[in-house]
Order: sequence, then C-alpha cells, then structure tokens
Amino acid sequence: MDIKKLWEKLNYWKKGGIIGLILGLLIGTLFYICGKYTSQEGCFLFTLFPPNLISMMFMSYFFLFLKKLGISDKFFQILIPFLFSIPYIIFGILIGLCISLIKKRK
Repeated sequence: MDIKKLWEKLNYWKKGGIIGLILGLLIGTLFYICGKYTSQEGCFLFTLFPPNLISMMFMSYFFLFLKKLGISDKFFQILIPFLFSIPYIIFGILIGLCISLIKKRK
C-alpha cells in the first residue's frame, strides 16, 4: 500500500499522534545530545518550551521509579528520546481531535 494513500485514510487524531511521535523523538534526541555533549547551561532555554517542561517532569518521575527498581542509568539514557516524545504524542492527538471537531462543524 502506498504511504500517501495510507496517510489520507488516517483520522486526524492518528495523524497528530504520528507527527507528535516523530517531533518528540527528534527533540528528545536533540535534548539528549545537548545534555551529553554541551554545557548544561546551554540547554536551559531548550527546557522552557511547555512540552519540554512536561517531558522533563515525566522523565524525572520515571527516573526515580527506575532507581527504586534498581535499573541502571544506561537503560534510562536509551529511553530518553522515547520518554520525551510522550507529551508530544498527547499534544498531537489533542490537536488532531480539535481539527476533526472543527472540520465536522463545517
């Protein structure tokens, strides 16, 4: 099946979730690279964007949960881009739902 046809068949909330996933993975990867290879002060402005703040809080709680379970820091570092994308997926789904509601009213 052609990707364009498949994309056209998706609901708006699914499209929003996919776009949010891709955007979250990209930003999460950039955040990981920023924190690992540059100074922490250089990454501060990056955290002020609201989905990034939510992602940071989510990752902090998840990190503490993994620490209680005794799971290593390396595993958490692998999960950073995926954990970072969760708020973006939720925002994408919500935006897709709003678009579908607006289009249904017309």
